Amino acid sequence: MKVMHGKLSLAAILLASAIAIVYVGVRQLAVPMEGDVLHFALIAESIASGRGYVDSGTWFPSTPTMGRSPGWPLMAATGVALFKGSAPQTVVRVQAWIVHFITVLLLYLLARRLGAREGVSAAIALAWGFNPSSLYYASRAWSETAFVMVCAAGCVAAVGGNRKWWAALLFGIAVLIRPNFLMFGAGVALVAVATIVFKRTIPARSVLARYATWALLFVTPVLLWVVRNYAVSGRFPVISTLQGETLYGANNAVVAQNVDYWGYWVFPDEIPDETPKQVLAQTRNELELDGYYHRKAVDFIRANLPHLPRLAVGRIVRGFVPVPWNPSWEGYAVALWRIAVYALVLLLWTRWRRALDPPYQSILAAMLFATLFTTVAYYGCARFTFTLEPFLLPCVAAGLGASPKASHR
Repeated sequence: MKVMHGKLSLAAILLASAIAIVYVGVRQLAVPMEGDVLHFALIAESIASGRGYVDSGTWFPSTPTMGRSPGWPLMAATGVALFKGSAPQTVVRVQAWIVHFITVLLLYLLARRLGAREGVSAAIALAWGFNPSSLYYASRAWSETAFVMVCAAGCVAAVGGNRKWWAALLFGIAVLIRPNFLMFGAGVALVAVATIVFKRTIPARSVLARYATWALLFVTPVLLWVVRNYAVSGRFPVISTLQGETLYGANNAVVAQNVDYWGYWVFPDEIPDETPKQVLAQTRNELELDGYYHRKAVDFIRANLPHLPRLAVGRIVRGFVPVPWNPSWEGYAVALWRIAVYALVLLLWTRWRRALDPPYQSILAAMLFATLFTTVAYYGCARFTFTLEPFLLPCVAAGLGASPKASHR
């Protein structure tokens, strides 16, 4: 009977998620790609056609790019190569829907491995499947969709017995999708140190060796990317040549003084008296342009140190307060979903803290640290907190009722 109930729960997830994804996906096919995802699609097309890791949508259309991280473009290039007769942007979008579908299944499996009952596990998986934000991101083929899938697979491996080395590698691959997730490693280290201090015991050498192996696996993917960038640019280390632009876009007079952009980010061209990027690119290469923007950001930070705390407050408000900055019905729908999840996590705090697998709680704490660091250091955005929210759902599942046979491996 329990097996049949589990199969019915899984079948319900499959059917409901497929209907939602297909319905939303088909409606979004006609929407033009824009922003980062357009660049990802162009890179994927370039890889599939044998031209290498080149972004023809930048001011450097014929040189190997170091701007966009390779995780999502490499995944997308697989589909583009397999379906050469189809429009690359359509293929990338379909892949994003498939990735979202897989994520829903992984969240169900994660909740079950953490001891949640079948019905509760199915409910939280469907909650993510029908989350307005996750459907929107998948329909637009944003990289966050792939990031959540890889992290969900890492979490499943981490709580699934002796597969933690797989988890470390998967979390490392996630860094190739969202470079800010590199701070997850720092978060894990902080949790480990806090645990040692709290318990007042030093782990055995075998345990420390295991931790070192996991750390090496975690950093290996990004190290390979850095080595590739060194071969391209001659400079080490370079993770992304958009870091300077991102930092400057988040540290300037517009985001500090204009309430509409308080704590947010603006494209540097929108900053008063700033030289257009197109003009700068005529006399600078990709790396030099990154350095230019980085210096401008550092100059602003040094000149406005007393105002940085106020800017940090704006970033946290934008990122973590689930209220739409620009009111819209869609924004309110997203806000209601986020408020419900945050409220359940807080209301069920004591229950899920007792019931949830300790290693998973450590992973969640490290994810929260990475998200907070990114928000305070750069800018507040629901896209950052979006990548944390699916991993709060197992907390809700544990709080609503764990299976009597829940294991804490």
